[in-house]
Amino acid sequence: EANLSAYFQAQRMVESNGQLGHPLGLYALAASLYREPKREMVASVPVTLLRLALKCTPLPFAFLRQLAARNRAERRVTRPRAVLIKMTLSSLKEEMDNMEQLNQDRPEVSYHLGRLLAVLEDVQKEAIPGVKSTVVDRFYGSFSTTPVAVFGRLMRLSQAHLEKLRKNKRGAFTSLEKRLQEVMGHIHKIPNVLPLRDQGYFSLGYYHEKAHHWQEVMAKSAEKKARESQGE
Repeated sequence: EANLSAYFQAQRMVESNGQLGHPLGLYALAASLYREPKREMVASVPVTLLRLALKCTPLPFAFLRQLAARNRAERRVTRPRAVLIKMTLSSLKEEMDNMEQLNQDRPEVSYHLGRLLAVLEDVQKEAIPGVKSTVVDRFYGSFSTTPVAVFGRLMRLSQAHLEKLRKNKRGAFTSLEKRLQEVMGHIHKIPNVLPLRDQGYFSLGYYHEKAHHWQEVMAKSAEKKARESQGE
């Protein structure tokens, strides 16, 4: 019972809208490792997850490699992959308390680099509505593995986008600049390379920042509707 409790506790993770989601089944977790799970899945993977649930047997470090590769290939982080990254790191004795949602106090610079990419994506989308190729589409792979190689270029692009917002959308500029400053306050040195462990933290930072942003957007929308309803 204690092992199962820890297993489901490790699964706690927000949905993409910022609300805490339900636990995932063995197949959903295992499938997140593959592009075509029905054809590619190895039978030992769900068994390994079951052993974690019943015996607290650590998940293999190789899971992080596969999960990071899927995130780079798709240039996004799904909830099942975020959950399995968190579970893998937790089973390998990484401190995962309060990591079901955005945690601004995490010490890992890789986590905040993931958050940074999410904010830069929001800056670009606000400055260029309907943009077809975002900074995530172009730079997720390189920024999540060799961040120093593209950091300067990303920041120059963001400054151009922010300048456009400062002139045309003052409210959005103020909000996004505040978010950017908060994230940058946690980043004091850009690593040359992110090892697999840190690629996992990068993915979680990106996912958490996106989910937190959408939670705020939905809360503001609900508040606006409530005010309009009262006005009627």
